Amino acid sequence: MREADRQARSLTGRRSAWVATFLVGAAAVAVLPQPAAADQREPVVAPAGQPAPAPGSAAEGTPAPNGTPSPSATEVAPLDETRSADLFVAAQRSLPSDVVAEIRELDGVDEVEQVDAARLRIDGEELSLLGVEPSAFRAYAPTEHAESDELWQGLAEGQIAVTEDFGAEHELEPGADAAVEGATTREVPLAEYAETGLAGIDAMVSAELSRQLGLPEGNALVISAPRGDAFALKEELAEILPEGAGVQVLPGGGGDVEVEEPGGGAEVRETDTADGLSSERIEIAIEAAESQLGTPYVWGGAAPGAFDCSGIVQWAYRQAGVMMPRVTHQQWETGVQVSYEDARRGDLIFWRHDPARPNYISHVALYLGEGMMLESPRTGDVVKIREVELGPNFAGIVRITPQV
Repeated sequence: MREADRQARSLTGRRSAWVATFLVGAAAVAVLPQPAAADQREPVVAPAGQPAPAPGSAAEGTPAPNGTPSPSATEVAPLDETRSADLFVAAQRSLPSDVVAEIRELDGVDEVEQVDAARLRIDGEELSLLGVEPSAFRAYAPTEHAESDELWQGLAEGQIAVTEDFGAEHELEPGADAAVEGATTREVPLAEYAETGLAGIDAMVSAELSRQLGLPEGNALVISAPRGDAFALKEELAEILPEGAGVQVLPGGGGDVEVEEPGGGAEVRETDTADGLSSERIEIAIEAAESQLGTPYVWGGAAPGAFDCSGIVQWAYRQAGVMMPRVTHQQWETGVQVSYEDARRGDLIFWRHDPARPNYISHVALYLGEGMMLESPRTGDVVKIREVELGPNFAGIVRITPQV
């Protein structure tokens, strides 16, 4: 079985107009730019077969009058099909067209979506943001968000979408305006909460608005390779990409769970079945989770020293050789639902806390048995054990079912 815990090397650098560490999950995968000042922006590279925008045009990145984004009259195309997001590539500057063309031809690669990516601030909080073509990128988002015509049309018209977790943590509510600090600072209306499907990416805007904010054009790629070996592709990409670019293998979508021998010399004697994981494997995961009691909650945290709710679940099960998806709505799909009365140690408990999207899964905890659970609850709190309180937002309990 492939090595599921290989990570991109950490590429850190000093903070400057062009340098900032860009995090996906817990791994630093590339050194990405902060938005550049107007006179420092990268030259615009037009898509093949299209003329480059004239200097000073809105597409070239010049702010619209009065510092507000120019709304697009483009009607977003309906969702045709969804695609898996399997690898994420990020570079400091625009990726050369011949490099992107070579990547498209690699065995196992189905689709490549070129996007803009950088770190900037919204209402004073630093985040990771993508500039996307709404009609094309929606296919890579989680299905519930991909199907929202209102969301993608809002992005096309100059709105910004943030994840529910980031919005809740920083009190950013859909419908309000937020100060987005790029090459210029401007008030941008907040669209409905939305997940990009890429762990660690906090927000999205249209490619048109990202250029106005001073982001580099086309410096990142989202790669769909459902038939390929993502880790083998990562090695191939490293040979093709410019120096300083990083590659991250993304958590598998659709809730797939892979199982291998656990680390640390632990032994699993029982056999995993379609009914769930072995009790030995579950106890390894619970012991690992309990070893992190007192660790601070950090949104996006997925390693010792900082965990969010789904991060502690993913990390704990990884110690038992179970490769879990990264985020809550994917972990919800990792097995079969059981009633609370039938819950057993190692099952996952889920809640829905987003009033704007009542069907969206947003919180997870690890059930320990006898009415107790382990969770990383929220900013300002820590990984801890407490009594289960299902409450009105309780979504259900899932027993993890491995691929055996």
